[in-house]
Amino acid sequence: MTKLRYLVLILPLAAGSYLWFGRETQPAAAQPTVLARPVVMSAPGRVEPQRDPVKLAFEAQGRIAEILVEEGDAVTANQVLARLDDRLARARVAAAEAGFAQARARHAFARRGPRHEDVAAARAEA
Repeated sequence: MTKLRYLVLILPLAAGSYLWFGRETQPAAAQPTVLARPVVMSAPGRVEPQRDPVKLAFEAQGRIAEILVEEGDAVTANQVLARLDDRLARARVAAAEAGFAQARARHAFARRGPRHEDVAAARAEA
């Protein structure tokens, strides 16, 4: 009977020890890595200003020669959106420079005064 008692006491202890110390430890679950990427979405729609309509200002008038942005591009303040055809403006500048050069020549002639030959010819005619 004493053997049976010892067996009843030892058997549960042995089984508990086996279960507790004999089992393998579970590996820790791998933590997923989170990658941060920008999110880009595309959807049809219409852009309407929240406040007053957008006001555009131009330094000159003329025909557009080149458009530098496309519909849907992001733009910033003071960014050049288009270039004007400047042929007419260049022609006007050239004409103004020619007129200025002619006026300078007349001014220089007037400051020098009449030549002796011109004075003599004028006296002879008089």
